[in-house]
Amino acid sequence: MLFCEKCDDMLKKFLVLLLLLHSLSANSNGSLHDSPVRMIDTHGHVYKSSSELNPPVQGFGKYGAHNLFDDNVKTAWAEGVNGNGINESIKFIIQKKLKKIQIVNGYAKSNSTFFKNNRIKKIKITAFEVEMPKNGAVTELFVPIKFRSKIIDFSVVLKDSIDPQTIYLPAKWNAGLALNKNYAIELKIMSVYRGNKYKDTCLSELKLIYSTNNKKDVKIRNNDSEIWIESHLKSKLIVKSKESIFQLIEIDKESRWAIIIEMPKDGVGRVETKYLLMSINQEKIIDAQILGEDIQELYGFKYVNGKSYLQCHSSKQKTDKLIDLSGLVL
Repeated sequence: MLFCEKCDDMLKKFLVLLLLLHSLSANSNGSLHDSPVRMIDTHGHVYKSSSELNPPVQGFGKYGAHNLFDDNVKTAWAEGVNGNGINESIKFIIQKKLKKIQIVNGYAKSNSTFFKNNRIKKIKITAFEVEMPKNGAVTELFVPIKFRSKIIDFSVVLKDSIDPQTIYLPAKWNAGLALNKNYAIELKIMSVYRGNKYKDTCLSELKLIYSTNNKKDVKIRNNDSEIWIESHLKSKLIVKSKESIFQLIEIDKESRWAIIIEMPKDGVGRVETKYLLMSINQEKIIDAQILGEDIQELYGFKYVNGKSYLQCHSSKQKTDKLIDLSGLVL
């Protein structure tokens, strides 16, 4: 009986060890989290990066993952671990029927910053079923998300290019996604193109494209005194004025920018108008000083080599000009 008791005790310890190893393995490969992941809710996305370069004590850092969603190639997410950032990742909640992902690789501020820093070469894309928090568990900034199970994953080799590139999702991507459940995806760095000066691996832009109409729209409401941004998910009041009325001039074809005219509500005679540029993704009006003090009129949008340009008039140059919106620092 003594021999059997020892065997039984050893067997129990062995089983406990196996369960521990399995738990560690599950958490290390990202397939399951026992505790919620505190994800950030800003810029119209819920996301979380595994690390970032020079993180601040509070607020958003210069190289945080929020830069992926700001429509500005002059900012970037840079991972913050020693080495080349292999296995570092960014997770974000997705809506149903995600069709493709558009990215700008590396630190695309300039050719110099692009080649000085690492760029992603091979990236692994994984879809997870997640559990969204109950009411009351969400703070103003953080959303606790539980990652339940892995649905599908695949890998892609990216081009070593500063130009935008598209990752097309396989046809079976949405086959396992039930309408009554919630999902997230993870982009994980598997290999890199080495920078000629730094080891930090960077990514400048990330945009999710859906097969359904997931675009935001701009509406002028309540006697033209309010500007709203609407989507199939929510409506949000951006500006409300007692002294002014607004008129929508144009929205660019990707629903990322809008031109709006502001006029005095009780104007008599010649009415002075003011042109406003709105970032629809960031849900805010852009300060006109960013465009330049000489910019007077905003005409519309033009597209050249996949980039969006604002058509406007320069009082200083006394001619029309184009402003590259992808390089606009907000």
